[in-house]
Amino acid sequence: MRGPTRQQAAAAALTGVSTIAAGLAGLGGYHYLTFGGDPLRVGLVVATGLLLFLGVGYLLGGNVSPATYPVAFGWTLLGTLIGGGGTVGVTVATGSIPTLAGDAPTLGALAGGGAVAGFLVGVKSARARQAATRAARAETAIDRLSEERGRFVVLNETTRSLLDAPDIEAVASRLVEEGRVGLPGPFAGVWLHEPERDRLVPAETTSTDADWTPQQLWPDSEAMAAFEHGDPLTITGDEFPDVGPLFAVPIGDHGLLVVGATQGFDERARNLAGVYALTAAAAMDRIEREAKLERQNERLDSFASVVAHDLRNPLNVVRGRAKLAEKTGDTEQLEPAFRSLDRMETIIEDVLALARGGDEDIETEPVKLTDHVEASWHQVDTRDAELEVGFLPTAHADPDRLARLFENLFRNAVEHGGDDVVVSVAMLDDDDGFYVADDGIGIPVDERDRILSEGFSGNDGTGIGLAIVQQVAEVHGWDLSVTESESGGARFEFRF
Repeated sequence: MRGPTRQQAAAAALTGVSTIAAGLAGLGGYHYLTFGGDPLRVGLVVATGLLLFLGVGYLLGGNVSPATYPVAFGWTLLGTLIGGGGTVGVTVATGSIPTLAGDAPTLGALAGGGAVAGFLVGVKSARARQAATRAARAETAIDRLSEERGRFVVLNETTRSLLDAPDIEAVASRLVEEGRVGLPGPFAGVWLHEPERDRLVPAETTSTDADWTPQQLWPDSEAMAAFEHGDPLTITGDEFPDVGPLFAVPIGDHGLLVVGATQGFDERARNLAGVYALTAAAAMDRIEREAKLERQNERLDSFASVVAHDLRNPLNVVRGRAKLAEKTGDTEQLEPAFRSLDRMETIIEDVLALARGGDEDIETEPVKLTDHVEASWHQVDTRDAELEVGFLPTAHADPDRLARLFENLFRNAVEHGGDDVVVSVAMLDDDDGFYVADDGIGIPVDERDRILSEGFSGNDGTGIGLAIVQQVAEVHGWDLSVTESESGGARFEFRF
């Protein structure tokens, strides 16, 4: 059963003091009107009652905290009992029986005096207790202020560290190691989102459970629901160590921060985790923007190189052949000029494709790879080359970009493998993608990582074609690797 509240105790104390005051004043007035008696003693009784009424007004005036009213009442009651009880004891000890007619004024005066004295002591004690309480609260406030200042310093240092991180992995690591200092728990972890497979992959975690291993989080998990909804959520689950309540906070569209504490999370802890997540999201956004800008700058450098160098060669051929035809009247000189013009057109198309292909917002649809392979083959000057098509699946892809991918691979095979090269396209052995291979001269091992870079060419090409292939694979979320075909030629593998 619950006890009285502070408001109820204060009201009861005020009622008690008022009752004692009213009782004294009433006793004096009743005795004087009924028995007459000594006006001085009766006046003292009434006066003590009036003084106590003034004391009630003093309390109500805000001079003492209501929480300490019971202290004032306790001392008042004690003084009343001592004054009145002492008088009765002395009277009985002298062999007399106290009577209302004869002894009430004396009893009332002494009881009233004791009540007033007790009230004064009670007020002083209440004020002393109130001062001690205020001092304790002030000390607690100072301690809390010092603690909050320390938390603010940690928050400031952590957010600065997150914003200065060089890459997304560093943001995840610092968020777990440094951000956990201000959170009330032994566990923290960051999972990054992989949109291609719609999953959350552990990037950095820390836990006191040595037997726990971080797992990938899939769409059917509570944590993934928190990420998809974009709102913080208290979660449970077998994917995390058993450390108590878990709090999941989305890091923008980059991933999820999960923290665990044995005692749960108060509002301050939840807000702090939210600040860390927002800061980490801002840092990751900045890193992605800078990386995109760097890629754009590299692409502009490649475009400048193509325009300055690769277009100049066929242009010189056109100019030289045209002048020779003008002087000699030999129209056969124009055929190499037309081929150079075709080459210039191809270069321009490649540059435009690479420039426009950097937009990662693509719209995919189910595409029959077999039909696209054959259509792309007929769009390229394959000379005497031969195409072999095995079983190919249906893939979700952007048709235009996919056509550009196959056209550049076929053109690359003919340019480097010869006019009679054999090109084969089929599904990978693990059914997780497809490959394009040829029986040409192949690609040296030390050049396989570089050939996908913009501007690199092992022959007299622009080096843009395979960069376009790499770009198309990236915007589709496919993994591209370069290896050797069974016949020793080049083989490009695409994994969904």
